This record gives sequence, structure tokens and C-alpha cells, in this order.
Amino acid sequence: MGPGIFFWRLQCLLLSLILCSTTAHQRIVRGPEDTVGSLHSTVILRCQVEDQKGAVQWVKNDFGLGTDRALPDYRRYSMVGRVNEGEYHLKIENVTLEDDDIYECQLEQVLDNAGQRSTPARLSVHVEPQAPRMISAQHVSAVAGMELRHSCTSVGGRPAPKLGWVISDSPQFSNNVTWLGDSRTRLSFSQDSRKTSGASLQARIINANQENSRLFSVFSNVSFIPKADYDGKYLMCIARHETYGKEVRSAAVRMDLKFAPRVSLSVVNGEMKEGEDVVLLCNVDAKPISTLRISWFHKGNHIRDKTTDSLVMRDLRMIDHGSEVVCSASNQIGTTTASMILNITYGPRFVNEPQNIEALPGESVHMSCHATGNPTPEIVWYKVGQNSPLSKGENFTIVSVHKYQAGEYYCLASVPGFQQVNQSNYLFIRGPPSVRLPPVLYANKKEDFQFHCDISGRPLAHEVVWWHNGKVLDTASLEGRVEIKQIPTPTGMQSQLSFHNIEDMDFGVYNCSAANPFGSKSESVELREQSVGRTISRMISETGNYVMVAGILFILAVASLICLGCLCCMCRKRCMRRTKKISGDHADVTIKCEALDGGQFYPEMYSGSPSNPDDVTIYSKDYIAIPQNNPDLDYLPPPTFQSVNGSPYQYYNPSTGFESTVRIEPSHDSFASNLSTSGTIISDAYGNMYSSDKLAPLEPLTEVATPDTESGTPLLGPLHHDRPTSRTSTHV
Repeated sequence: MGPGIFFWRLQCLLLSLILCSTTAHQRIVRGPEDTVGSLHSTVILRCQVEDQKGAVQWVKNDFGLGTDRALPDYRRYSMVGRVNEGEYHLKIENVTLEDDDIYECQLEQVLDNAGQRSTPARLSVHVEPQAPRMISAQHVSAVAGMELRHSCTSVGGRPAPKLGWVISDSPQFSNNVTWLGDSRTRLSFSQDSRKTSGASLQARIINANQENSRLFSVFSNVSFIPKADYDGKYLMCIARHETYGKEVRSAAVRMDLKFAPRVSLSVVNGEMKEGEDVVLLCNVDAKPISTLRISWFHKGNHIRDKTTDSLVMRDLRMIDHGSEVVCSASNQIGTTTASMILNITYGPRFVNEPQNIEALPGESVHMSCHATGNPTPEIVWYKVGQNSPLSKGENFTIVSVHKYQAGEYYCLASVPGFQQVNQSNYLFIRGPPSVRLPPVLYANKKEDFQFHCDISGRPLAHEVVWWHNGKVLDTASLEGRVEIKQIPTPTGMQSQLSFHNIEDMDFGVYNCSAANPFGSKSESVELREQSVGRTISRMISETGNYVMVAGILFILAVASLICLGCLCCMCRKRCMRRTKKISGDHADVTIKCEALDGGQFYPEMYSGSPSNPDDVTIYSKDYIAIPQNNPDLDYLPPPTFQSVNGSPYQYYNPSTGFESTVRIEPSHDSFASNLSTSGTIISDAYGNMYSSDKLAPLEPLTEVATPDTESGTPLLGPLHHDRPTSRTSTHV
């Protein structure tokens, strides 16, 4: 491209710019927007123009306010902004309700520049309404289950406030509320998660708005069916308004609800167990409670004597399990009932009979035990004689049974907390019967006695015969003293042989013989006469009651001692009949005749000797031989002792007077003969005095027959005949 062409194009571009600038049109580049203003506040509506050719003015509801920026006709209005920037903002001070209107910014037409108007904008003036208030009383009395109606109002707001209803635990609005009807949506809380919790209750809400002097009053009416749970809670009217922001205003009234009893049943002491007591509690909540009445029913029967809120059921039984207990409570509002099905734990019980099963070798055997209990019993199978369990469950099967498997099987049923129970089932292998008898039995004559012959096996024995000493026992010939009975048993039968008033002829060998279609079997027992020792031994072995046997032996020992004591008393009485009392002029002497037991009797005078020869020892008794010519001592001369003052034992000597050194001389050959002292006057038992220097010992006498030897049995053995056996005891 040449230089000429370049300059030509540049000139054309400059000319075009000049032409365009001289032909530009005026326009509004920014118009007002909807604005909210509160009462007595200041509001600015925006307006900005470019290439202004004509005048700018504001239009309110199609009425121009003027082009003077000061708007002198409206003292609260003015146009503000930077003129060189084309800003004509409308400023409204001390906003009133009259300012609530539609506003436009208008640019007037000049020559070929057309006029222009902005988009209309709404200035909304908000006035905070009064807090809501309940129209009716501040205390609501109602009956639960019956319709409740209430109203509230909020006045003096612009725009009209929104009213809704909730039920709250407190008089302040909180999260824990129950919304009534569509209140949550009506109050636009759907986007506020803090206020969206809580249930909803069906209700009918009617709101009515009234406008007065550009302000609105709203009336809201609610009707719903209150529940008994709402007693004591608050019915709350909620108001929401633009001036509140996110907050609300509310009015609340406490609900006083009367309601029929609410009833529930519970167990006071936990688990219900067979044999124990249980306390059932009827939990009742009612209003009013002053007229409350409680009744109890069990299995449909009225328990008339129970009118309190607790029921004691004593000694629970299995048959009570699953039965129904009902508590009925009533007041002036209504009647309510609650029921409970008794769940009683009880021990195991078998509901089927024991089984006796017969089988041939090789056959299969099935046994079953059905038990009831709560909870369900656990069943375990055992065989008698074996400790290890065989199976678990209600059924037990033996495939291809063998002879060694015959016997008693039992199932053990258990429930935790209760005693186990068992049930026996018998398995018989078909074959000849078995007979069991003890080898020897003992009985006492003139007593009743019975012994048993146990017969087991299948088929049952069809014939049982008793033998005695090789002969068939004929009970008819024994005059009814012997009786035979056949008693059924789980394993077969028991043949009982009973005796009445056993005689000698009943002792001997008995044989019990039993037969069935498979064969026969017999066993023998010998019946012997019982001895005392064997009786005691049998008592110990059979009863194991050692204490009882020891008691019997103790009684026998005591009886023996009593008999021995009686015998001694009889002997003493016989000896006492020989006691004589001799009276003299001056003293009394009692003479007693008694035998010396074993020759080991030592009277007091033989226990020692005087300390010196001058001492005088006086003894109260001595032993002397009985004269053969006077064995009963019937002719003793009276002694010459005199009773005088002084020594208690003095002797009167006709030649010397009283002698205080007189003592009784021991008898002949006594152990104290060496106690004699010289110079001492000695007197024997017959009143003869001797000098100790001239002591004449008694003449030894031969043994005579005394009352103790008349039986021919000497009281002393041959080794003890050191001196005469018969002596008398003289008590002075």
C-alpha cells in the first residue's frame, strides 16, 4: 500500500468520529430499584444519565416532582449526586407511609433527542407491628381429646405480619415445638434449619387482614384436638415480620388439660419366677386425680379387694404363664385400661408318659421325652450306669440294638434357675425273665416279715411259683399266715411273700421261679432266725443310723447300771437288818456288822502312828473278830465308859479314877497292833482293861459262817485270808 492511500483512509476515520460525536443521543444509564425503607428512615433512589440534553425529574405515581434539584415543593425530597457525572438520585428523608409508592426517573425530550423514563421502582415503607397477643383468656382449660379453639392478633404493621401456631414446652419460642397445621410453611421457616425441628399436629388456621391508615391488623384462629401430653405446655402464637429480621415475636398461654387416665403396667421386682411373688405396678397419670378409681382383673375375673396401684401376686404357678392381667383406671373424664401377658419362668415338666420298649436284637429303637418349661428346657439323654451323655434333644434313637444295650435310659430336662427333672424309659430285649433275690434273710419269731422277688424282662412272666425247702409253697395250708402278691414294676413285676407271726417251721430255703414264652429262671433265699447281734449289725448296715444304734446301746448300759444299783441296795438292806445299838449307863455304842471287801479296807486308825509315846490317839472305829459263841453280838456286857466332863473319850478306872489315856485296842492281828504304847490303859470292845505292858491279844478264831458267807461263796479270795474274814465295824 502506498503512502497516499494510507493518509486518505485516516482522514475518512477522523471524519466519521466527528460526525458520530455530533449526532449522540441522551439516555438513562442507571434507574431506581425496588427499595424497602422503614418508617422515619432516609431512602435514596438511584438515577444517572449520559449525554444529557433535556431536564431530569422524578415521577411519583405518574406525578412529576419538578426539575429543580432542590425540589422546593417537597421539603423532605431532593436530588443529590455529582452533576458532572449525570447523577440525579432522589433522597427521601424521614420516610412516612405516604412515601410508599411507585417512583420513576424521567429525561425530557430536546429537539431530536427523545425523552426517556426509567423502569418503575417500588418504595416499600415497613412498619413494625405490635407483638401478637391472645384475644381470649391467658389460661386455657380444656379436655384432652376434645377440640380446642383459640385466637390471637397482631396490629399496626406494614406489610401485614404473618401469624402461626405452635405448642412449646416453655413460654419462649424454642426448637422443641410441635407445629400446628401449616404454620411452619406459613411462617417461611422451611429454610431455617434451626426452627424446622418438631412434629406437626393437624389444625385449622384462619387468618384475616384489616388495613387501616395504610397499617394492617391480622387475626388468626386455630382449632385442634389436644393430647393429654400437652397438659402444662404452652399454646403459642408466632408472628413474623420483615422488620423482625430472623427473629419472631410470640404470645403464649398455658394449657390446663383434663384427661382420662393414661395407664401402663410394669413389673416392680423384675423377672417373674415360678414359686415366687411378683408385684405389678399400675402406672396411672390422670387429671383430675381426686376421682381416680383403680380396678384389677386376672383372667377376666375382677379382683375385688385390690383397689391400689399395685398388685401382689403370690406363689406364681405355671398355669399363670400366658394369662392376662388388666389394670383399669377411671375418673370423671373417662376410663382407660392397660394389660400385661404374664411371662413366668418355670421349671421343666414332662408332658408324655415314660416308655417301656421291647425289641429283638438288630431292631431300631426310638425313645422320646417331651418337656415343657419357660424358657424351653434342654433335654439330655443318659443310660443308667454311664456318666457320659448319649444325645441331646427330645428324641433318641438306637439303630440295630444289642442285648448289652438293654436297661434304663433317662432323659434329663433342665431350665436355668430350676431343679432338673428326669424321666426313665426302659429298653427290654425280648428273652427269658431274670429273677433277683438276696441269698440270706433274717427274721424274728412271732413277728411279721416280708421279702421280695424282683422279676424283670419281656415278655412279662406269666407264671411265678414259690418253693419252700423243695416243695411248692401251699399258702392255703398255713392258715392264712402266708400271703403272695404280684406287684407290677417298671421293669416287670415284684412277687411279695408275706409272713404273719413267723414260726419255726417258716425258716428254711425259699425258691422263686418265673417263666415266660422265652424260658424260665429261679433264685433261692435262705430265711434264718435273727439274733440280737445280727439285728444291731443289720440296723447299721441297712439304715446306716449309727446314732440310733449308739442310743440303744446307751439305754441298755443305763438299764444295767440301774439293775446293779438296785442289787447293791438290796444287799445293803440285808446288812442293815443286822445293825444293833447297845446302850450303857454312861455312853452309847453303835455296832455294825459288815464284810471287808477284798481285805483292802483300811480304817483311819491304821493310817499312821503317834508322834511320841505320851500322846493319846483316840479312834472312832475298830475292827474285831466276831466270837463264835456269839456271832450276832447279842450278849455283849455293857461297857464301863462314863460320860464325864473333860476329854470326850475317857475311861473310869475303879482304882485310879478317870483315865484320859484310854484307847480302844485294835482287834487281833490288825494292821495297827504296833500302835500300843507302854503305860497306857487299854480297853477292848468288851470293856476289859489291860495295861499296855501286859496286853493280851485276842485269840485267833476260825472263820465262821456269817450272813455274807452263808451262800457258800467267800467274800475274799484265798490270797486275802490274812486274818478272819468276818469282822464287825464298831462305831464309838
